[in-house]
Amino acid sequence: MDSDTRQEGGIWDVVIVGGGWQGIAAAKTYLDLQPMIKLLIVDSNRTIGGVWALENLHPKLNTQNTLGTFEYSWYPMSSQEFGVEEGAHIPGKVVHQYLSAVAQRFQILQRIRFSILVLSAEKSPEGGWLLTVKDSATSEAESFLRCEKLIVATGITSRPRQSNLAGRDRFKGPFLLYADLLRGTGREVLDNAAVSSVTVIGGSKGSYDAVSWAIDAGKSVNWIIQRSGHGPAWMTPAALSVVGFRPQFETFPTRRAFSVLSPCVWAEDGVFAGLRWLLHQTSVGRLLVDMLWFILSHVVLKSLQILPDDLLSNLQPSCGIQWQASSTGTLNYPGGDFYRRVKRANVSIHRQDITSSTEHGLQLGDGTEVRTDAIIHVTGWRWTCPFDLVGINTLEHGIPTVAGDSHDTTQWHLRSQEMRQHMTSRFPYLMKAPQPPSSSQASSRPSLGRGPESTPWCLYRCIAPPCQVRTEGSGSGSGHRDLVFVGFFNTFPKVLLSEIQALWAVAYLQGRIGWAVGDEPSQVQIAHEAQMWSCWAALRYPFGHASKYPDTAFDIIPYFDVLLKDLGLETKRKQGWLKELCSPYGVSDYRGIIEEFQMLQVRGG
Repeated sequence: MDSDTRQEGGIWDVVIVGGGWQGIAAAKTYLDLQPMIKLLIVDSNRTIGGVWALENLHPKLNTQNTLGTFEYSWYPMSSQEFGVEEGAHIPGKVVHQYLSAVAQRFQILQRIRFSILVLSAEKSPEGGWLLTVKDSATSEAESFLRCEKLIVATGITSRPRQSNLAGRDRFKGPFLLYADLLRGTGREVLDNAAVSSVTVIGGSKGSYDAVSWAIDAGKSVNWIIQRSGHGPAWMTPAALSVVGFRPQFETFPTRRAFSVLSPCVWAEDGVFAGLRWLLHQTSVGRLLVDMLWFILSHVVLKSLQILPDDLLSNLQPSCGIQWQASSTGTLNYPGGDFYRRVKRANVSIHRQDITSSTEHGLQLGDGTEVRTDAIIHVTGWRWTCPFDLVGINTLEHGIPTVAGDSHDTTQWHLRSQEMRQHMTSRFPYLMKAPQPPSSSQASSRPSLGRGPESTPWCLYRCIAPPCQVRTEGSGSGSGHRDLVFVGFFNTFPKVLLSEIQALWAVAYLQGRIGWAVGDEPSQVQIAHEAQMWSCWAALRYPFGHASKYPDTAFDIIPYFDVLLKDLGLETKRKQGWLKELCSPYGVSDYRGIIEEFQMLQVRGG
């Protein structure tokens, strides 16, 4: 790399940005495959865990996962070590303790620099990156890190999106985001006896958290779910009652049977390919698919007992459960049934748009004035790259790009329109997908959350910049595999995702993923596939966030299959076709994939 007169903070083989699940998995995998590598993790938090860092945790925050489903395959979360009972949702503080234990056990903690904010990464013409960073704890001047390869592992829930509520400055009381509620500022507001009423804006799982915590604090609550948005998220109990069984809902998306019911671009091969064809390419099959999804939606709603109730009818989702992706949440609150608590507490639910803010509250579209002492706006998260990437063509790299009037972005959107037509022709069931009101009221180009519109993430395999995949050819990134993004993908088995993406990403950066002679796709084909996946996801999950980044639910096992196949590993990991179709995939099914890959490399496979 070129010499530079600016202050240096070190030269590294690999820098990983983010010290949460994805960053730890990437570090552990890299060190397993290349133990002598000079590797550094930087994280803007003061403690390990990313979004599960100690300073980011509300005392009552629990995972939506139960014991045994939220752990790395190479370090079980035992009841004895962490004090979590079988079948219980895992407290946030235990997740932090677990990640701390993992980092210590595998000598990762000593490789992390905390309170380091990455401001930008500049690409060197010869390859590698120059990172401009700042120590947020000391407020010292900017410094610089150099690395040959860069892994961005911050994910898409590390930075809160700012509120775009019109006239919010007119409101004189405390105005909080969900992220504030997780930290000290928001908790102080709920603990304040002078605050007797709270208004929560939003319909996502975070809004359920906010309402639950406000009820616990003894506040009266106005809950506003705007008509122009996606509506209330699908919520499920931890376990459903199905024909005498009580399966955990979190296991449904990891059963291959549900992926077969989904019109999925990551299609299975073998016997399941034939079943998929029958279900999605015949009118009788599509009728059966629609009926089965309807039954699942009805079973979930019935288990929640919100169908006939006037108050709770405002919490009925606006779509079938098959259209929402990972936004589906689990009612993981202690102290009894959430909906019973809502009915017993002083909670008013409004399905109206907000027209303006006032000094003492909000004005709704039906003329109602909601007076409140504090507002909590559950805005979601900024989903773009958390720092500037300098010296590259972001559109070529599949990174969200402000959509101006350039020829490149215009052509990109024209191709997207053609791909959407192709996808609905290939999967006719997608034409049945309902559209949220926000889709008709806004541009098809998603908002960055700060004004300008943007293209979505379009990475190869949802990990690598398309222009870097080929080891030779044309393009601004061609010839240098030095950048990957892990965790920019939302789904249910998030920890499994972090492990499998990490192995693929590290193998890719090390040049261990390629094609047989004569089978290598062209640069155009690689970019086309990445964009095609993005277009499919947006059609498949219109009530999720798939128009911005990969966001799936019932298609995750076929995605894992794609990555494992690239690595040369076995994709069907159950004993027998019946278990393969009906049994949920879990952590134990993928235990040892790093060792499998190492053995394959030794054998020259």
